[in-house]
Amino acid sequence: MRRTYVLAVLTVVFVGCAALAIALPPVPPDITMVSPDESLPDEVKLLSGKWVGKWDSAYPWDCVIYVEKVRRNSALITHSYGSFITSRRSCHCDPDYLRVHAANVSYVDGKSMIEFRANYRTEKHDVRNKLEANAGPFAKKIGSYVSLTLDKNNPDLLIGKMITGNGHVISTKLRRAD
Repeated sequence: MRRTYVLAVLTVVFVGCAALAIALPPVPPDITMVSPDESLPDEVKLLSGKWVGKWDSAYPWDCVIYVEKVRRNSALITHSYGSFITSRRSCHCDPDYLRVHAANVSYVDGKSMIEFRANYRTEKHDVRNKLEANAGPFAKKIGSYVSLTLDKNNPDLLIGKMITGNGHVISTKLRRAD
């Protein structure tokens, strides 16, 4: 009897853990890292590279940001993300990635920032539109607003925030990966 009880508990635990399994971010097949132009400001050049971490939500989810090519005022980035679970424990999104061709880049006082908007539910892989400067971060139907900030005094840490289309704010601390 006791053995049957232990087996039943272990089965429930195993099935429950499998149901909450979270898939990791996929590696896009065509990532191409381009070395930054030497004429760019240092704080902009430091953005280039692969950054890994987790978005900090009720159930954190993995992400990888590839800053493939950086220019003075824009960047080509790929945001690869794993599946994530909402506070209601439902799967919100399958693992995928978005490539943003014209993310805004700004820099001042030793800090640089990448900003972009994307609708993760409807846009697949390529996002070509620039950030609408007059829309504000809470504009509906534009999707999520993402900002990533790097301080040149701490060049291995990229601090980010995402404001979803419904106004939820989540954050991340991404580490440089080689």
